[in-house]
Amino acid sequence: MPFDWTEDNLRAQYNVARQNGWIDVITAAAQAAGQPAALLLGMASRETGFLWPRHPDGAILGDGGHGHGLMQIDDRSFPEFCQSAAWRDIAKNVAKGIEVLQGKAAFLRHHGIDEALVPRAAVAAYNCGEGNVLKALHAGQDVDVHTAHGTYAADVLARAAIFEGLLAEHA
Repeated sequence: MPFDWTEDNLRAQYNVARQNGWIDVITAAAQAAGQPAALLLGMASRETGFLWPRHPDGAILGDGGHGHGLMQIDDRSFPEFCQSAAWRDIAKNVAKGIEVLQGKAAFLRHHGIDEALVPRAAVAAYNCGEGNVLKALHAGQDVDVHTAHGTYAADVLARAAIFEGLLAEHA
């Protein structure tokens, strides 16, 4: 499946994140939560990676002003977090992103989604919501059918595979 990025694009994003000290923050948060750092980098990259060079503080507003920070925490779903200064703190933004992702996974498990599908479905739900992922699965469709460009989870996981190599390269 072709995406709108190259491995060189992701290497450049990784280098910006490393220069900004974000790799250590993301890796520590991922380790503490039992999540793969490469997955979080893949999500952040898909959400805001192209903006990283212009926002070394990570204070990125996207999605028409609704997405906050590297992980694009949505103010319609998490107003208290987004109204506080916490969204501007990289560690807190990444931790909130992990919390959101884990919440999506828990919801999907609770609704009987096959455990093997939960990680990919949770990534899709991060973008389009758990209800849309459940609707897709109940209709026999791919988890990405309601995501941005119909590729969100596939794109994030492909990015994560590249970031996994970069993390290993720089370990």
